[in-house]
Amino acid sequence: MKIAILISDLSISGGAQRQALELANFLSKRGNEVKVYCGYLDKNLCHPELIKDTTVYGLFGKKEITSKNIFYRFFAPLLEWVFWTKRNNQLIDLMDKNFDIINPHDDIVCEAASHYKDKYNTPIVLTLNDVPAWRNEISIKGNIIVEHAFKKMLYYFRGFFIMQRANKKIMSNADEIVVLDYMNKRQLKDNFGLDANIIRSGLDIKKFKYKKRNSISIGRKINILAVSIFLSHRRFEYLVGAVPYLINKGYDVNLTIIGSEKLDPNYSKKIHNLVKELNIIDYVNFMGEVTDDELLENYHTSDIFVFPNYPQTWGLAVFEAMACGTPTIVSRGCGASEILNDGENSLLISQESSSLEIANSIEQLITDEKLWEKLSVNGRKFVEGNISWSTYGENMLKLFKEAINKTP
Repeated sequence: MKIAILISDLSISGGAQRQALELANFLSKRGNEVKVYCGYLDKNLCHPELIKDTTVYGLFGKKEITSKNIFYRFFAPLLEWVFWTKRNNQLIDLMDKNFDIINPHDDIVCEAASHYKDKYNTPIVLTLNDVPAWRNEISIKGNIIVEHAFKKMLYYFRGFFIMQRANKKIMSNADEIVVLDYMNKRQLKDNFGLDANIIRSGLDIKKFKYKKRNSISIGRKINILAVSIFLSHRRFEYLVGAVPYLINKGYDVNLTIIGSEKLDPNYSKKIHNLVKELNIIDYVNFMGEVTDDELLENYHTSDIFVFPNYPQTWGLAVFEAMACGTPTIVSRGCGASEILNDGENSLLISQESSSLEIANSIEQLITDEKLWEKLSVNGRKFVEGNISWSTYGENMLKLFKEAINKTP
């Protein structure tokens, strides 16, 4: 089978990028011919250990991030959409003309896939890690961007009356749509009237090895970890705000945040300023983008992993932490929470959890050694039995074949 995987941005190391590259490598190992096409490409910044084994073609180099005042924030998605309407034709010109299946990994490059299908009658299996409706809700939820009713009205107009209509027309041309969780499935149905298959993302269980560490205990330093690209729906301000609560109770804590700060510099600046305002500079460590080896080391040396994101599709980092034996505290506002059991393999917190709620959950793990050990062991067992790239790849391959067989 000859397969084209499309994704808009391979100039950053994120979960969506890892998913596309892992799928490409899995399909190639199964004897398929796989080529990846993207808009932005930087092989040094996008999972170098994965991309080196992948046939990848890109239109541009590293994506440039410009100033983000309120006018830029409002018009940028529209400008990006116009930009990609033109550039998607270039992407088609870059592609071979005899693919059996096209698998775009976001709605931006879905337009290229749609035009390719119209031209060559090639079926499309569209992967949506984020249903477009989420982006508008994220803008509304993230008070960094939208601070009063008038601005909210503008964002609703932009999101639901302009971009939603354009997206629906393009996405309706897909033969099958894949989402990661029920939240996205509901969003797709409610906002576009489209159905979707749920195929959970994978994990390299051999790479993210379990490490038994010293039991947690009161009196020693407690290392807390968060991993996400800096965007307002990551809700880092509430995690940072939990640190003073813990310090005031006498706990010796250190918070490390890993993730690129390039996509939303204003939000990144807000979090850095908050750390200064709370006078906890010595307790918070910003690492930015790290190598896979550095990421693994941080999972292994951390006592607690916190994922306060909302709204958030899936959450691959949650399962990476669990695989490494790091007990997790996870927001009910992310897709990963749909398959986790509170108190059995993770601690679940409310989707709009306050700093106090996060601090209380961290304290619960610090003071309950048996619960901490239970989550460490059960988290690894859960990932071993439920999350793998091979399972994800097999399910995607099956759907590819079904789409091809239904094509006249």
